[in-house]
Formats: sequence, structure tokens, C-alpha cells
Amino acid sequence: MKIEQTSFNRYVKENVFETIKTYHLINPNDRIMIGVSGGKDSILTLHMLNKYKTENKVNFDIEAVCIDEGIKGYREEGIKTAKDNCKRLDIPLTVYSFKDEWHYDLDDISDIYKSTCMPCGVYRRYLLNKISSEHDCDKIATGHNMDDEIQSFLMTFARNDQNKFPKFSPILDKIHENMVPRIKPLWRLPEKMLEYGVL
Repeated sequence: MKIEQTSFNRYVKENVFETIKTYHLINPNDRIMIGVSGGKDSILTLHMLNKYKTENKVNFDIEAVCIDEGIKGYREEGIKTAKDNCKRLDIPLTVYSFKDEWHYDLDDISDIYKSTCMPCGVYRRYLLNKISSEHDCDKIATGHNMDDEIQSFLMTFARNDQNKFPKFSPILDKIHENMVPRIKPLWRLPEKMLEYGVL
């Protein structure tokens, strides 16, 4: 199926902008930290928030952070993509690694765990919050899309993990003085819409 790029770009932009406005994800004078992995979802979030800032009358600041887990042959390309896109948009980028924080990479401790996915997620979220807090950011923007939310909700429902149900929202309020609230600008955007690319 042929996708008409201009119409497609307009649909994606309107979807994201409407989500931001409907749920009041960004307020005047906010400082937003965007978690950028280098993947399509986070790069789209980076570009959409930059467009929102330039095309609307809401004055807010954007910066980005890329967490390097230290997985050989995996993260290098993502970091390069994050750097290239942030440079293109003139958005400050902080690259911070597990080794910077704990003096070891994820590869160094992979034999401790049956699967490194769980500790990797915990460590990444910790560092994302830490860097955002140190930079006095009001919110963290992530690239979670509609499919991510649905899949996560179904897994949580299957486990009957009722404590996690409040997190299924485009904005997660501050639950602790040291926790930076999170926003999900792609919350209503289906993943298939991300496969074609839009910038």
C-alpha cells in the first residue's frame, strides 16, 4: 500500500498534538526531558515535541537523555541516531551509562540473572529519573505508543497486579518527591503508524 507522505505526516502530528492538548501533558515553562533510545518511537517523540514547541504558543524547554546499558553491538547505533537527531534539532543531549553510575556494563553482570531484561528496565528507569531530576526537569517524555500500553495492560490484567493499573494513562502524576512525572505523547498512536517513518 502506497502512503502519501504529506497526509500521513499530518495525521501523525495531529494525533500527537491532540493528545498533548487533551490531557494537558505540557504546561507553559515546563522543562521536558525526552528519553531517547535511538529507536523509532523515541525519535518520533523527540521530533513531535520539537514541532509542538515551534508551532504552538506554549513556551517550554526540551532536552534529551540516552541511557547506555553497555550491550556490545546493540546500543552503539542507537546512541549515534540519538546524537544525530538531537544535533539536527539543536536539542541538548546527555548520554549516561550504567558504567558511569555503577562502574559496570550490563554485559558484565549478565551471568548473574536468568534474564537481564528485568534488571535492565529497572536500572534504565532509575537513571532516566536521576538525570531528569538533576537537570530540574518537570516531566519525562517517553515513546510509549498505543500498542505498548495495550500489551502492558493485558499482561498486568492477567497477573491481577492491581497496583500497576493507575500507570495506564498518558500522564503519570508524581508519586514521590524524588520521582519526576512521566508523559506519553504517542499514547493514542497505533504502532503500525510508526512503521512508515515520519519526520
